[in-house]
Amino acid sequence: AMLMNTCIKKGIRVPEDLSIMGFDDNQNRRLCRPELTTMHQDIEKKGVTAAQRLIDMIHGEIPKEHQIVMTSELVERESVRDMTATAE
Repeated sequence: AMLMNTCIKKGIRVPEDLSIMGFDDNQNRRLCRPELTTMHQDIEKKGVTAAQRLIDMIHGEIPKEHQIVMTSELVERESVRDMTATAE
């Protein structure tokens, strides 16, 4: 939201002049105009997974995986310019 406000003050148009994308798809995106394109991720699942891994390590269990991959989803809104559109 702060970046978009700064752009507006400087006369930079979003998304015409600058595309902006966020991460986490949190509630702050509702404060943005145009609406912020974000990557949505399951924050609760991340927290539960991290807590369980920590508990396992406290109990002496060595993690088999050193990397955990979780899915995320692109949520397209209005803050990213459509690059597939025909040039004007």
